[in-house]
Amino acid sequence: MILAQRSDEREQDLAKALQEIYDEEMEYHNGVVAMADAVKATLKVVQDELGPPGIIDPNNVPDAGVVLGEYATAFSKLETRCKSVSTELQEIIDALWVRPS
Repeated sequence: MILAQRSDEREQDLAKALQEIYDEEMEYHNGVVAMADAVKATLKVVQDELGPPGIIDPNNVPDAGVVLGEYATAFSKLETRCKSVSTELQEIIDALWVRPS
């Protein structure tokens, strides 16, 4: 309930909370960038597995599926971390708002 306070302490608390929001936003951004990079890398590997552009070999589809399965673990870890950061960020933001009595 930082926004209900009136003092230097309030300003310090607010500054700290805003810094925490910034830090969490940056961590979330980094997670999104990592996920985008992983998607690009995965698509490249799957494309290479399927065959050259415009000449996909249907016989390679099962192998491409295996590759996708291998990358699923990496995506799951990134997704879990992004969800965790998102939850932490929302908790920090929620702590700033005054709730009516």
